[in-house]
Amino acid sequence: MASNSDFQPDPQGEFDDWIEIYNYGTSAIDMGGMYLTDDLTVPTKWQLPNAITLYPGNYLLIWADNDTADAGLHANFKLSAGGEAIGLFDNASTLIDSITFGEQTTDISYGRFPDAADSWQFYDMPTPAAENNSEYLSIVEDPEFSHERGFYDTSFRVTMATETDEADIYYTTDGSVPIDGERPSRTVSQYTSPIYINSTTCLRATAVKAGWRASRTVTHTYIFGADNEIRSMPAVSLVGDEYTTFFEPDGIMAIVGGYYSGGVWRSSGQGSYNNSIQRGIEYERPVSFEIIDLQTETDAQVDCGIRVAGSNYHRPRYTRG
Repeated sequence: MASNSDFQPDPQGEFDDWIEIYNYGTSAIDMGGMYLTDDLTVPTKWQLPNAITLYPGNYLLIWADNDTADAGLHANFKLSAGGEAIGLFDNASTLIDSITFGEQTTDISYGRFPDAADSWQFYDMPTPAAENNSEYLSIVEDPEFSHERGFYDTSFRVTMATETDEADIYYTTDGSVPIDGERPSRTVSQYTSPIYINSTTCLRATAVKAGWRASRTVTHTYIFGADNEIRSMPAVSLVGDEYTTFFEPDGIMAIVGGYYSGGVWRSSGQGSYNNSIQRGIEYERPVSFEIIDLQTETDAQVDCGIRVAGSNYHRPRYTRG
């Protein structure tokens, strides 16, 4: 796994890249003194410690995090989610096995299927130090839009396409993710013809194909009616589901029931709650963050998490409206 965000932590509690080695043979293998590298031209980059025996049918998990001082097996390099190579060499620098991989997706592993076979698959349910299963044939390429995010004055029609053959594209314009896992949004539409845009719109699209992992959700915000003063400043677009990202019933600003006394929200009992006064990862919600800056010609987007900020004094005074 070349991009581990929150799937499985190492013994130190950090979410790092990892590499799995499997002994598919019938005899134990002495791994001590072998080398692991992410540069096939430098076979001796990191040497496994002595006294490591990999028994038949067993797995060896190595953390690729460049934290060699930590307890456990930690290689002196990290993996690139953009793609690179991994090589296993014996203590005489003879290549035993290698893999050159392309771009990877966060929390999705890439491995042989079945174990020890020549074919490689993506896994949405990674199984470090265990048998590979729940495989995808590959990952669908992201949808590409004909129009970039930004400011517009006249209407237009957006066309979308993906380089993956026989894939379908689904989209929304209400901020929700078109396909969340295997569950489609309640407002999702299948893309069959150009989409007419004549007002400020947040267009989100995902490409899917049977047996493949869905693409990332691509988000573009088109802003209409902005005057020159607005256009002279950086514009930020936060896009998410109205009901699960921002407001009731599950969003970061969900305020259900209760009452205000002296400007401070108070619970009215069972069934009332106020997410805006809560803290921590449990009250973080997924969101698309876009920035559009005409002055610096900046155009960027990232999927991230959003939480409510504020002091203990201000939080109970937030209101839904």
